[in-house]
Amino acid sequence: MSTPAPAAGAVPAGCHTITTRGGAQTTTRAATPDDHALVSAMHARSSPQSRYSRYQSARRDLTFAEWAHLVDPGRGLSRIAHARHSPSHVVAVSHLLFTATAGVGELGILVEDAWQNMGLGTALVRHALVQAQSLGLHTVLVITELSNHRMRGICRTLGSRTLRVDGDVMDLALPVADPPLVQDADRRCHPSAQHVVIPCPARSRR
Repeated sequence: MSTPAPAAGAVPAGCHTITTRGGAQTTTRAATPDDHALVSAMHARSSPQSRYSRYQSARRDLTFAEWAHLVDPGRGLSRIAHARHSPSHVVAVSHLLFTATAGVGELGILVEDAWQNMGLGTALVRHALVQAQSLGLHTVLVITELSNHRMRGICRTLGSRTLRVDGDVMDLALPVADPPLVQDADRRCHPSAQHVVIPCPARSRR
């Protein structure tokens, strides 16, 4: 028996749609090694400051080997977001990766400049916190610059606490939502605030 074709505009299984504050829609799905060229194009469209905020280094791109290593399912969960009706236009990337500390993951995201300040980054971090449950994580680390007020604001909204400040770089710890994030009347999400003592792992440059 043939399988019915998906309805026009339907979101494929395993994907979810994020609608930005301006009404633009993106589709988020699992990242694969084959996405390297699309992600490279997004890096090229992103400003040096955005790339530096993500990697804490002045890198312009990721090699195919680096990208394939990042998206290896054995290392965690990596997602890409593309414009809803333009699958080849990647606008954001997120990586939720295991660390050497049991129960602790590390999150890194990069959002193309033209898609910043629209709520996309916040939605990606919230989604990562929900995904973290399936990985058995109780805490997600975010390593960012002191000057990255956008990421610091996102983390503060989601209940982060500061673990370490070293020069112009800080380590923030986000509690994983348990139960899943619940929206209140003004549509903000609140993860449960469990207190866990976390040793600071050595910083990586993913």
